[in-house]
Amino acid sequence: MGVEVGDSIISNGQIYLIDRGYDIAFNRLGFVKMKIDGANASGVKITWANLDGSGLSSMVITKEPDYNFGFATLNNGGAMVDVEPLKTDWDIVFTQYVYIYRTVDYPYYPYLVTGALHNRSGVETAADSSGTEYETIAIADTSDLDFVTRYDVIGYDWKFYDFNTALYAIKPNKNFVVRSRNNRYFKLRFTDFYKEGIKGNIVFEFQEL
Repeated sequence: MGVEVGDSIISNGQIYLIDRGYDIAFNRLGFVKMKIDGANASGVKITWANLDGSGLSSMVITKEPDYNFGFATLNNGGAMVDVEPLKTDWDIVFTQYVYIYRTVDYPYYPYLVTGALHNRSGVETAADSSGTEYETIAIADTSDLDFVTRYDVIGYDWKFYDFNTALYAIKPNKNFVVRSRNNRYFKLRFTDFYKEGIKGNIVFEFQEL
């Protein structure tokens, strides 16, 4: 089923400027302008083009109820791509993502970080920075923890940059407890951010409570 303007949601016609970032070889992909034409239960129709108007293309990003999101590439006229597994099949993803820093001087400062995000569908996480030893965390402790659905509770700041060593170090006693979709509890902590000296290789351990 196609999506036409005025189906269920009528677009306000706003134009978005998208920085497509880099490809895997770190080549700039450039900018495109995009608008949302309309939406219904089947998906969202978008139209985009290069900034000079060339390469005008349209496609429908289909909605799949078994997945959290639908993903699409704008290359070669656009196509749906498989990125995320079924929302019933995973709990945590380790990835790069953009975190928005908000300070007085920089109210909106996007920055690329490396960290962990939990599944938005049915997974909750509690962060414990109280100094509790990882080894002593037990199922009885979960009643005192604040489990939240926000997907970046684990996030990136379980590590910090040590200017003395010019390396990232793991924050001590920064523990997490994850409640999975089927109500099982797992404690988790990070132990390293390097493998064979290569940054970004996340090392962690977990145990079911």
